[in-house]
Amino acid sequence: MIHRFGRTERALHWVHASGFLAMLATGLILYLPALSEAVARRNLVKNVHLVSAVAWAIAIALVLVLGDRRRLAADWREVETIDADDRRWLRGRPRA
Repeated sequence: MIHRFGRTERALHWVHASGFLAMLATGLILYLPALSEAVARRNLVKNVHLVSAVAWAIAIALVLVLGDRRRLAADWREVETIDADDRRWLRGRPRA
């Protein structure tokens, strides 16, 4: 088995995923009247939504401070770099 991502990348991924899903669910309940009526506790859902947003931001900061910053910086450089394979894909030519 080849490990492409370390613990820090996985933690950052799951922090983003769980925060996004929590805010998506609560945001939909707040936005859609039918869901809001079904839940019938709008104030509680609003508070969960806001706490989720704050917890998400704090969790990202903790991963950045406590995690492997060198690995995150290397990942950032890789994402920001467009190499020959990326240019070939953008031009629409399949890999030979």
